[in-house]
Amino acid sequence: MAASIKISWQQVTLTIVLSIILMFSSTVMLSIYWPSAEPTERMAAGSMLSTLLWVGYMSMGLLAASTWRAAAYLLSLLLVMLGLSALSFL
Repeated sequence: MAASIKISWQQVTLTIVLSIILMFSSTVMLSIYWPSAEPTERMAAGSMLSTLLWVGYMSMGLLAASTWRAAAYLLSLLLVMLGLSALSFL
């Protein structure tokens, strides 16, 4: 018998909202740190990888054991992304 996973609607909503925010912040971070002098290439790299990252963020949030763990995982990733993006402006 397969074990069932129960996911609350709060966890789904939290995961969707935070993963969209994370997708945009990781796209910005990738476009800043991509090793190319051409801005168009950097934005294209960020856009290509953002879908893959979004799937990763969604699976991380939905496979977490509880809503609080999903929030902790995704918010810590958001802080890392924002911190790395902010370092480029120093």
